[in-house]
Amino acid sequence: MQRKWLEEFFQNPGTLRPALIRRMPRFNLTMEEISTLSDYIMTVYQTSEFERDSMPDSGYSPSQIEQGKQLFYSKYACQSCHIVDPKTDKGYIGPTLTAVGSRLTGAWVYHWLKNPQALRPGTTEPNRNVSDEEANSLTAFLMTQKGSGKREAKK
Repeated sequence: MQRKWLEEFFQNPGTLRPALIRRMPRFNLTMEEISTLSDYIMTVYQTSEFERDSMPDSGYSPSQIEQGKQLFYSKYACQSCHIVDPKTDKGYIGPTLTAVGSRLTGAWVYHWLKNPQALRPGTTEPNRNVSDEEANSLTAFLMTQKGSGKREAKK
């Protein structure tokens, strides 16, 4: 995940899965505690499978973003489980993706799309055998999702 998002989450925890009743409690952490926790998480929660900064988090072409959007809403119908547009999407099974471009790194999103089971064995996210080109386009689209909710507006 991206450090800035993590620090803001610790300040004001929200939910990534709107249908879940359980929520992370607010611990009223100091900025020093948030920094220490963030340092720890950014160090420990890495994978040896790929470098966290191996792909861009922005700068994708408009055509690549549009292709990713079409794949998201048509071929893969990701909105059946996830929300990108809260006004139209109905997916409440998976985490909301309204701010995924602020939360996760492009490299993690790409590798997740390629093989979610490799990153989180037992996940309910299906492995759709997405091609490299489609994974790049989907990543481009998802990385443009920077948020539009209350917490994201505080950034």
